[in-house]
Amino acid sequence: MSRIYALNRPELSIIVCGSIAAMFQGCIFPSIAILFGEVLGAFAIEDVEDQKDEINYWIIIIVCVGAIAGCCSFLMVYLFTWSGERLTFRIRIMAFTAMLRE
Repeated sequence: MSRIYALNRPELSIIVCGSIAAMFQGCIFPSIAILFGEVLGAFAIEDVEDQKDEINYWIIIIVCVGAIAGCCSFLMVYLFTWSGERLTFRIRIMAFTAMLRE
C-alpha cells in the first residue's frame, strides 16, 4: 500500500484540491437544510409582501448554494479521476516494462 502512495506522490496537489472540493461538497447539504429551515420560518411572516420578499431571498440563496454544489461536485470528480488515470497509466507502464524484461 505504501508503494501505491509513493507512486501517487506526483499528483498530491491534485488530490489535495479534490479533497478540498469534497469537503465543500460535504458542507453543502447541511447548509441547504439550514436554509430550507429559514424558508419555512419565512412562512410565519404575517405581511404577504414581506413574506414573498423573504422567501424569494432565501430561494435565491438556495439556488446559489446549489450552483456551488454542482461546481464542487464537478471539481471533485474531475480531479480524483485525473489523479486515478495518471496513477493507472504509471502502473500499467511499470507492468508492461516488467513483462518486457522477462
